[in-house]
Amino acid sequence: MNKTSLLALGILLSCLTSLFAFNAHQPFDISSDVLDYNDETQEITAEGHVAIVQSSSTLHADVVRYDRLHQHLIARGKVVLREKDGIVLGDQMDYDLVQEKGVVLGGKGYGSPWLFQGASWEKNQDYYVGRNASFTSCDLIDPHYHIRSSRVHLIPDRLFWAWNNIFYVDDHAVFYSPFLYKSLGPRRVVFQVQPGNDSVKGAFAKTTTTLRFTDKVYDRVLIDHYTTSGTGYGNEFDYHDTNYKGSLFGYYINPKGSPELVGAPKTAQYNVRAYHWQKIDSNLIVQSNINHRKNVSFNDQFFTQDTNQSVTDITNSTALTYQKGRINQRLVVEALEAPDANADPLFADTHIQSASLPRYELTFYQMPLWSPHISTSTLEQVLHPNHLGPLQITANATAEDFYSRIDDQKRLRATTGATLSESINLSRNWSFTPTVTPSLRWQDKYDPFVPPATATTTVVVIPIGIFRGYQSRMGTSDNLRYRPTSALTIDQTYTMTARMTPNELSLDRGLQDGGIETNHLSWLMFWRPSRVVLLRSFSGYDLRTLADEDPNAYRQRRVDPWTNELTFQ
Repeated sequence: MNKTSLLALGILLSCLTSLFAFNAHQPFDISSDVLDYNDETQEITAEGHVAIVQSSSTLHADVVRYDRLHQHLIARGKVVLREKDGIVLGDQMDYDLVQEKGVVLGGKGYGSPWLFQGASWEKNQDYYVGRNASFTSCDLIDPHYHIRSSRVHLIPDRLFWAWNNIFYVDDHAVFYSPFLYKSLGPRRVVFQVQPGNDSVKGAFAKTTTTLRFTDKVYDRVLIDHYTTSGTGYGNEFDYHDTNYKGSLFGYYINPKGSPELVGAPKTAQYNVRAYHWQKIDSNLIVQSNINHRKNVSFNDQFFTQDTNQSVTDITNSTALTYQKGRINQRLVVEALEAPDANADPLFADTHIQSASLPRYELTFYQMPLWSPHISTSTLEQVLHPNHLGPLQITANATAEDFYSRIDDQKRLRATTGATLSESINLSRNWSFTPTVTPSLRWQDKYDPFVPPATATTTVVVIPIGIFRGYQSRMGTSDNLRYRPTSALTIDQTYTMTARMTPNELSLDRGLQDGGIETNHLSWLMFWRPSRVVLLRSFSGYDLRTLADEDPNAYRQRRVDPWTNELTFQ
């Protein structure tokens, strides 16, 4: 039986545990069609639609006899026990409220998502025994699978064990285990060993020791030994709560230039990463992300479990975000670490290649600048509403002090842009949405990497993107949508972005693309015939003309691959 089945058994037994919640410490109410009390023996006999309620527990039966003197309860005939979301049905229940000891015969029950039954369920304080028990999570009348156990023992929140366990698919027994055991208590210390052999690093043994201080704070200690590359040490500390979460991780290994590791470094290798997110109030959030490693191949060579495996460029950042209404503001300090361009591709040391010190971002979410007047005063205006939708605007801006390792200089940068869009209803099934996106970029120095200028017979042309001052762009995106049914839409979208000459408002006639950065036509079909089925089909066509382009590159760029996606949920 796998770990999921063991956990499931623990869950359903915990549901059963709560259903034996009656005790002698709290009063309970009894109601029935007929209620008889014997003053001499202090026995209460209830018959017909008997209901007993104590706190959140409820007992229903045909007949119930309660001995007040000995605090003993006997129920017969259609016995139903309810506790929160769980329910147990049986033929008879015999229960001692003082000792909290009893038995239910012929018990069947439900504790989401599990159905279970057994010849009997016994309880003795915090110790439970089920005999000839079976359970399943299949809710069909004839379940496709179930598990049978001859005897199940449970100590709530501590452990359970079971004898003679058989897993059935339909009526066929497919797996047998004579004994099962599982701890249900909080696992404060867990030790794992992963042995194996690597063709490069030799035989290894990876160990993980997890120390769980609380349900929200834990620490993992990693000690890995490789016969060739040596011993590595790591530690990961994680924490979380409602308004904050984070982790701190580090790993160290010293391969000492082992001759069996061809090209391996001869110095200690390490990586460090940390993450923290915290909600200060309803509008203010702070988050940080720190990554550093000795060389670019550290994770591939020594710690392949790391989330940054095979990632050459890693980012360090701290951000403060404030959002209120339609305005979002962020103050970011960010650095990009990577090896230098001509460094050793395997073991190059990483450096900060670029950084924002700091960057301010402002986003203005979509809002209407103008809305058509909507009137319902006449039937004609209701049947034929205005074809024009509201004129929407979205805007954003950034400003930063930018550092580059190439020339070891800082430069000021700023960008701003806005998007204006309006939906036009052409008819019942057709709509058209034109969009205009002007943008402007400014910087106080030339870009750090300036390739040689391109010469023609009459003029020297500065390559694209090399400028000081400002440069603007004008973009448009026009979407034509056909919607024959509520489940099917077909979109045709045309996009074009024109780049202006630096410090001018005329089109940049660059030799490479003539100043046209985007000139693209695309198609998309979106069909959702039901809640569980989704079909997307799309392609596109690039209308640009690029100078000196390789014929193979031209063919690959010109037409977007026709892609079809069929999704079942």
